[in-house]
Amino acid sequence: MRRPAQTRAQKQHAREQRALLRLRRAAVKYSAAGDQLSSNDTARDTLAMALADLGAACDHYAEVIPLRELRRLSR
Repeated sequence: MRRPAQTRAQKQHAREQRALLRLRRAAVKYSAAGDQLSSNDTARDTLAMALADLGAACDHYAEVIPLRELRRLSR
């Protein structure tokens, strides 16, 4: 039996959850890269890439969430 199509609100919620997961993963990568910085000289490149990923994930999340939610979070 076929599942019914998702509503607009369900699709938006799924989009937000995927963006939030991407943001959380990028934050964990950045944190792990920062921990490795003191033990490894080549970790600076990894930290820079992790910061770039984190910035991109932040921008993507800000685009996905509704404007009202964005204003509420930016206070």
